[in-house]
Amino acid sequence: METKKTAIGSVFAIAGKIIVLTCGFGLHIFLARWMKPDLYGLYGFIMSILIWVEYMVLMGVPSAYRKIISENENMIDSVLQSIKWLFIPYCLTITFIFILISLKIFSDTSLVLLLVISAIDIPIYGIYAAYLSLLNGYRDFIRESVSSSLYAVFKISFVILLVFMGFGLKGAFIGNAIASFAGFLVVFFFVKKRISQHKINKIIDLKPRIVSFGLPYLLYILTAMLIVHMDMWFVKGLMNDDMMTGYYSVSYNLSRPILFLLTGLIFVMFPSMSKAISENNEELIKKHIFQIMRFATIILIPFTLIISSKSGEIITLLFGAGYLPASNSLKILLIGISFFSIYSVFLNIIAAENKPYYSFFISLSLIPIAMVMNYTLINSYGIDGAAMATASVSFLGLIVAGIYIWNRFRIIINLPTLIRVVSASACLYIIARQINSSGYYLILELVILSFIYITLLILFKEINSGDLAIIRENIFKRK
Repeated sequence: METKKTAIGSVFAIAGKIIVLTCGFGLHIFLARWMKPDLYGLYGFIMSILIWVEYMVLMGVPSAYRKIISENENMIDSVLQSIKWLFIPYCLTITFIFILISLKIFSDTSLVLLLVISAIDIPIYGIYAAYLSLLNGYRDFIRESVSSSLYAVFKISFVILLVFMGFGLKGAFIGNAIASFAGFLVVFFFVKKRISQHKINKIIDLKPRIVSFGLPYLLYILTAMLIVHMDMWFVKGLMNDDMMTGYYSVSYNLSRPILFLLTGLIFVMFPSMSKAISENNEELIKKHIFQIMRFATIILIPFTLIISSKSGEIITLLFGAGYLPASNSLKILLIGISFFSIYSVFLNIIAAENKPYYSFFISLSLIPIAMVMNYTLINSYGIDGAAMATASVSFLGLIVAGIYIWNRFRIIINLPTLIRVVSASACLYIIARQINSSGYYLILELVILSFIYITLLILFKEINSGDLAIIRENIFKRK
């Protein structure tokens, strides 16, 4: 029953992530076409810093809230009190520190102004993320997906509106903050509705649990995500060329969908894994690992192969021919982000086992390696070198974390599943290489290839009637 619930959640999480991904992509396409590569590169650089900083309010304390609620729903009153008196001051402190550091590090006043404006989003987005984590802890994946989808719609709408009104980059960052506030209002309504019939329980001080779990979890997330953010910072710092930064921003953003989709699966997996671990149910833990790795394999392999085979055509269609110099770095970075996605899954499994400090130390050990490789390879190969560094370090992390998972659970992935998915993906790659479509015909080609892939998985019996029955029963007959 629990694995079935996780599978259902995965479906809704993926659907929500697809909506979020589509809106995010649409926003980047608009901004890249509206701006020149150098200005878009500046936007990408600031967003990469902001996103990494926002992990401090997205993944630390909210992750602890998610884990607490997944293990005991009666703790909701204590969590809400903690959000009010602990988390909100924490978010404001992070914002203040970010602004101070920006003022100290950067001498370019226009860049500092943009960073200060972007910082407005940090506390608002943090509160939104905290309430969203409560829905995840309840495993209310439908409302969680609706909330995140509406937030994405708000974001693309407000940013485009303010940019069109002539506010430029400043408008883009202000729109980002307005969208977070609108998203918070939605998720606040859902949480309030979810607990409206709830009896008030005794308030418990959660600081010890937040520190014992949330702090090492936050440190692990920051160090892990630094691996896939520092490449952009090194490109900006070493090459000192906003045009090249703009090209790499295209590769950076086009390679993110696979990681983004798997993040949805990780969020679905985490509360169920935590519950299974708290109950010491080894069989259920292994089933969850098998399930998440199955979904990951089905998503990662074909996406990487197909986008790599059509990298130039996709860049031209979405961003324009002016961004074609990003084609080679995109091919390399796709492989790197695929490695990093699996690495992230492994680290989350370790963290769910109440060992986030293991994940932290694994990631921390990779940081100096990543710094050296970025410095060396970017100086030698430019933006392609940045992609090489990310791919190499991510693969190393995958191996290290994978060894731990194997030694602990004796399971990583089902070999027949891997063979079937690789076979189906190889067929797609061969077909894609024989077709030279461009423009809007490329979209039709990708849709057809998707249908072929799904058909092959059904024929190979990787997708079976049991999977389809779960989706049909719980999407169309869900009360």
